Amino acid sequence: MDVDLAKSVLEQIADLNITEKVTFHVMGEPLLHPQLFKIIDHAGSVNLPVGLTTNGALLTPSIIDKIAERDLYQVDISLQSPDADSFSATRGARIDFVSYRNSLLNMLAACSERPFPPIFKIRMMTTRFARKMREKLGIPNFLGTNTDLRRTILEWSQLIYERLNLNRDGLERIKRNIHKIKIHAWNVIEVSPKVFIETYVLTDWGNAFTDGDV
Repeated sequence: MDVDLAKSVLEQIADLNITEKVTFHVMGEPLLHPQLFKIIDHAGSVNLPVGLTTNGALLTPSIIDKIAERDLYQVDISLQSPDADSFSATRGARIDFVSYRNSLLNMLAACSERPFPPIFKIRMMTTRFARKMREKLGIPNFLGTNTDLRRTILEWSQLIYERLNLNRDGLERIKRNIHKIKIHAWNVIEVSPKVFIETYVLTDWGNAFTDGDV
């Protein structure tokens, strides 16, 4: 989108007071836009709270610094494939999983140092399809069992606690909450007051955007 058009849209949204916040999201990766931060800054200049949704693939140190410099209201991380196996199945070998995960944690840490850090939501997918159907459709195994889901969320929670240097006593509460979650439901785990892990079931939401099947 042309920068002037984006600015005009943001100004109209602010003038009409039609939303609580503007989120850069959906049908594309916002960090691909070469002038994204100029557009985000303009939203701030017209007093629009800003959310950013990213898959995290483009989180270089300089991009992390630019995100952390801004007063964002919320940052959603479309992690989707939260372990090495599902990550490799969907994203191939172009990105190393450990490096990718470290970049996400670095962004979380950098933003958490702000006086008023954004809300963070780390989103993971689960699969409700049986193994034979999954194999027939060529769908990767996104946390296909309750055990896998609980183990993975605990691992991420521990990494976040270590990276943010949080009091590890809180992990006991998280363990109790994780024990209750299941793969066939939408789940939200509060890791810390502003950091959440959210899981949702892999579905065919893409069909909402086309007349044909996706």
